[in-house]
Amino acid sequence: MIDNLEDVYIFNKEDYLLTIRLEKSEKKEWIGVRNAVDEESSDMWARSVGWYVANINGEERPFSLLSDALRAYDAHVVMQSSHNTDDKKSQFNLPEEWEDTLEG
Repeated sequence: MIDNLEDVYIFNKEDYLLTIRLEKSEKKEWIGVRNAVDEESSDMWARSVGWYVANINGEERPFSLLSDALRAYDAHVVMQSSHNTDDKKSQFNLPEEWEDTLEG
């Protein structure tokens, strides 16, 4: 146990790894998902870490976890018939989770 560690410094492991993955990739932002913070909040988490917003059908849907927001956006892409291009992998944040769908 670590004494005096603010919860703002503790992350879900999967979200941490996704954040590192984005930092190491050529693209510098997720597709259809953004981080939101409330700089006016008295809550340190809301001010520093915030939440994630997925743009689905033009509607902004909030998520506590980055991984949930990315999967919701990717599922939305799968459901859209307008996303029938040859380069489908580029339309996903987590293409490895949709390999079976992309191959079909």
